[in-house]
Amino acid sequence: MTLQVHMKSSFLPEEISAIAELERVCNAAEQIEIKAGVESLPQRPTEGIWDILCYSEEKLIGYLCFYTFDGFVAEVISMVHPKHRRRGVFRAMLNTALAELRRCGIQQVLYVVPAPSQSGLGLMKHLGTEFHEAEYSMHWAREPQAFARNPHLHLSAAGPEDFEFLVRCASQAFEDPEEITRNMLHRTNTPDRTSYLALHEGTPVGMLRVQRIGTDHAAVFCFAVLPEQQGHGYGRQILTQCVELLRQEGRTQIELEVVTENERGLHLYTTSGFDILSAYRYYKKPL
Repeated sequence: MTLQVHMKSSFLPEEISAIAELERVCNAAEQIEIKAGVESLPQRPTEGIWDILCYSEEKLIGYLCFYTFDGFVAEVISMVHPKHRRRGVFRAMLNTALAELRRCGIQQVLYVVPAPSQSGLGLMKHLGTEFHEAEYSMHWAREPQAFARNPHLHLSAAGPEDFEFLVRCASQAFEDPEEITRNMLHRTNTPDRTSYLALHEGTPVGMLRVQRIGTDHAAVFCFAVLPEQQGHGYGRQILTQCVELLRQEGRTQIELEVVTENERGLHLYTTSGFDILSAYRYYKKPL
């Protein structure tokens, strides 16, 4: 089988349709939800993100996307048509990706695998990766459970003067080096993303970020409370106030991405009105 591997920075409509169909086939084969981000392809940014297409006899049989938010770590998502697996398709795409990542100075690769995917788990074992963390994609589905609100806690859009707090808060909450966090915040400082401070009596205690998509869609991410401020019930109120803000804007499609070590940690989010859409496991390997 002859493979043609192409790295892409922009897409024709028929290419996007082919990727969407490949995603549908792969999801149906294993009853999973691959996080390929097909809906964002028409307006995909050109910096820090790459896409690779693999064809056989003019048919798309493989897709791989890799991207970096901080310039140090790259995330890799891929899918191969079920009828063309174990034929070197993934390896051909990965070799192309790794060569580009080395050229860009990336130090570590995170492979993103849908939690139920047995083929993905087997591939991670074959590659010799190490489990890193689990991420849950959730969506807002209902009003939150009632709770006592703190009248002194509110959200405020962050300004340039708040940047170092955002770095410190995210770095401490997610246990990442400040250099990596600072680079990530710089790279993702785009017009469609807004950072918010959670202020208690005027003192910042937490943060979250929102990406507004279209007129009715929003994604909430980088939700964090300073470690020394955790345990006071701030998290639920911060998240609830964020949802209320977005709903006032007419946004009804609200998604949330969270990282947690166990499902008990999801209680905060489910009681805030969110349901789990999908779960992903991240596996790491030095480059």
